Amino acid sequence: MAFPKIDWDDVFAYSTSKIVRIRHRFLGAFYYLAMLVIVAVIFGYYVAYMKGYYEYIAPTGDVEASVTQPVKPLQNVSSVAYCNNSTFNNLHRPYETVDDQHFAFKSESGTVIGPDGNLCGGNTSKRPCVSWTAAETSISQPSSVLVGTHIEESMWKVNDKCSRYSYGCQEWMPVGMPQLLYVGDVENYVINVEHALTPIHWDDGSEFVATPLKRNFVVIRGDATSVNTRVVGTIDRIPLHSLLKASGISLDACAPDSVEVTSNRSHSYRDVGLSILSTIRYHNPTRRRTVHSYIVKNAPMSASFTREERINATHKRQYVISGVRISFQVGGLFRRFNFKVLLITLVSGFALTAAATTFTDFLLCYVMRHREDYKLFKFEVTPDFDPDDNFEKMVLDKVVEEAGTRGEGREEGG
Repeated sequence: MAFPKIDWDDVFAYSTSKIVRIRHRFLGAFYYLAMLVIVAVIFGYYVAYMKGYYEYIAPTGDVEASVTQPVKPLQNVSSVAYCNNSTFNNLHRPYETVDDQHFAFKSESGTVIGPDGNLCGGNTSKRPCVSWTAAETSISQPSSVLVGTHIEESMWKVNDKCSRYSYGCQEWMPVGMPQLLYVGDVENYVINVEHALTPIHWDDGSEFVATPLKRNFVVIRGDATSVNTRVVGTIDRIPLHSLLKASGISLDACAPDSVEVTSNRSHSYRDVGLSILSTIRYHNPTRRRTVHSYIVKNAPMSASFTREERINATHKRQYVISGVRISFQVGGLFRRFNFKVLLITLVSGFALTAAATTFTDFLLCYVMRHREDYKLFKFEVTPDFDPDDNFEKMVLDKVVEEAGTRGEGREEGG
């Protein structure tokens, strides 16, 4: 049995593309202009503006914050606009007994309401101010701290008519009148922020341990302005007034969602508190050194916490402390040059050059005046290999015969 002869020229034949060169100055100028624009986008936008040669990694770490009173002496209480320490009891509303188990405050109009704070708008009443330690008026939590500005101090005793397990009955009842107090000169209290980053690993597996640049100040940027704050060692010492200034908030401004129904006036932020979100944004200007800044934004919510001091088995003292809650989070990006990232940017960018050919072909075939003539050179149409009539069959046989004749001629010539 004879094996068929193998034509190795057919087996290893090389196929290539056919290029049609259109001699037209407008069409050629459009094509090269499109190529120029695409190359400019690649290098101007993706490489230069978008820094397409950097590898980026987001930092992670922990933040610890605490509050201390200012190092300098507190302002004299008589010079603080919201303080009035001449009397401590004339400013507060008495309790009214709703029933034997429930108690509330009584407004000037006789309506029973909850305890209110200083009402902003018009002539605001002042409150007595205290200079208790920051540990008494503030609270630190993971990645956040609350600086107390307003204190409601009240005495409570056990309600003899209720047992601990009596449903719907208040176990404790208020005694006397509450003291509504302000923390004096609180704007000068200092938030101490200590933050540390965890080591990160680049794409090639190398470790990056952030080392802060030694600086005497750090920038706080907010919606209103930017301010500088002092750095002591590895701790950022941020006065509360710097955060408030950067975010454009005054503690004596009206809180929009705290309208007092009986007087149609709002409470101030000093009474109901507010929240500030602070992002510690890192970046590395050099390969090993890092710098950071604070980006602060207001959060539309009040802030308070309750602290109790047990006096004996039947009495306790309760403090409802409202203030400014500052929450911290780590943000920013670390970067370094990476040739692989640059190569990916260039390769993906140069893939866009095919768009220049696509746009030019569209003009050639569908827009130009001689588009039908151009198509004769761009497209090669074969005869119908499934002829419907004798004419189409005759054309097919003739084309195939001519193609075969040309092929035999090439073989004889070879």
